[in-house]
Amino acid sequence: MPAVKFTMEELRGLSGIHDVEDDALIDAISMIGADYQGFYDGVLEFEFFPDRPDLFSVEGVARALRHYLGGEVRHHPVSRGDIVMTADPTVRDVRPYVVGGVVRGVSLDGDAVLSLMSLQEKLHATIGRDRRKVAIGVHDLDRVVPPFTYTAIAPDSLSFVPLGHTEPMTPEEILRRHEKGLAYAHILEGVDRCPMILDSNGDVLSFPPVINGALTTVTTETRNVFIDCTGTSLGALRTALNIVATSLAERGGSIESIEVAPSGD
Repeated sequence: MPAVKFTMEELRGLSGIHDVEDDALIDAISMIGADYQGFYDGVLEFEFFPDRPDLFSVEGVARALRHYLGGEVRHHPVSRGDIVMTADPTVRDVRPYVVGGVVRGVSLDGDAVLSLMSLQEKLHATIGRDRRKVAIGVHDLDRVVPPFTYTAIAPDSLSFVPLGHTEPMTPEEILRRHEKGLAYAHILEGVDRCPMILDSNGDVLSFPPVINGALTTVTTETRNVFIDCTGTSLGALRTALNIVATSLAERGGSIESIEVAPSGD
């Protein structure tokens, strides 16, 4: 079962629960679908059942705990945004579906960034079927220029700096040499094009399901987040998008929809 780690301070800060003893909070979390693993070096660890992916982050746990203990039920309305992502026909036989959204005005410290990355990987491993069914990208929206395009390109047709690296690589080079490329190249076996999300300047946000571009790395300075989800199941993509977006909204963000439009080609 997926393990989620967080401090009591972080849990209380997100949930707004300050008048309940630590032991009572731990018992309450166990009641909402968790197996308590222990308290190590100031960090709580719980394992959550795979059918509750909304609890795979401290933000989701705080939301569920608040509701379970009779506190405020927060609703996160979705406003209609003006960002458009065009889905090119070239992706149909490669990785056919894409959804996306924006969360504006988030406040991220180091723990929040780590929580977001951890949630992303837990969703990949579970409902994402190790990225084959769902792959999620999270991006600093202010580093790129909409509108966006989801397309499939020849493996040697462009180069970009992948996340965690400093030198540009083509998709072909990433699949042969990058640690994430080596891990996930099998998902793209049998196709001769690589899926790519580009901005209006041709800058790379993501090479799904393999790696994001370094350009849009989310940091503690990020205030507006763009989320993309690509894969083979539209229902699973929407579930993953909702979980990531509402987790960020728990940290003060406001959610905006985007329009995914078919290409005119």
